[in-house]
Amino acid sequence: MKSARILSIFSVAFPVIFFGAFFLPCPSFAGLDLRLDLECASIIQFEELNATLQIKNITSRTLVISRGQSTDNAVVTFVIERKKNDVVKPVSNRLFVESLLIKANAQDEIKIDLSRWYNLFKTGRYIIYANVEWQGKKYNSNEMMVDVVRGLEILKKEYAVPGYDDKVRTFSLRYWRRKQSEFLFLRVDDDEENMNYGVFRLGVVIRFHKPTIKIDGYGYVTVIHQSGPDRFTRSGFKVGRDNIKYIGQCDQKQDGTPYPVLQKRVLQMKPPEKK
Repeated sequence: MKSARILSIFSVAFPVIFFGAFFLPCPSFAGLDLRLDLECASIIQFEELNATLQIKNITSRTLVISRGQSTDNAVVTFVIERKKNDVVKPVSNRLFVESLLIKANAQDEIKIDLSRWYNLFKTGRYIIYANVEWQGKKYNSNEMMVDVVRGLEILKKEYAVPGYDDKVRTFSLRYWRRKQSEFLFLRVDDDEENMNYGVFRLGVVIRFHKPTIKIDGYGYVTVIHQSGPDRFTRSGFKVGRDNIKYIGQCDQKQDGTPYPVLQKRVLQMKPPEKK
């Protein structure tokens, strides 16, 4: 009875407020809703930085991204800052997205390697967000952070490229922790020319048996590391005068025999046939 009396007094004393509380229109949002996600919260220096941008088109019009010069075309850009107002400039004028169509009240996503557009060579923390300009408005995504790290080096070897004694490559194995596991990476550099030729993610590593790096006279590079209690992973690469190419991986036991599971990965490195 007491609570009913209070409610009655409140409704009489504040009739407009009380009535309006139930009939105020709910706020609506029309435009674009952007969501940015990064594959990793930290990357090894010179590693790729994969990002996914989800775009929800909450309008009655179709969103179009194309190379054309129409004023109706939407433009996707990314902003990367090392510090506040310390913006990293893109190294290319190419469009981040050249073709995309999202119908009204639909959504789609864009996957992009941001390291192809930005020099993220300096170690440290970066803040990243995306924006889309469309129909005179700019829509921003959420901010994400990524740390660029050197990784912890556990092995380093220097080899001359077969056939090019003046071309020496530094192969270093580094590990870093991600998602409750430690991952191994191969980094390849030319220290004399201060040039990086790639960073390759080799998979989960168990640091019990020390990994190995070997190169043969044909330029085939083999890395073996422990990836399980009784499993070792063998990774193959081909180094050339101006590049290094990833060949593939396979699992094996410590003595080199195939790992006793159904193998879907086959690694074959054979010298080129003589003509």
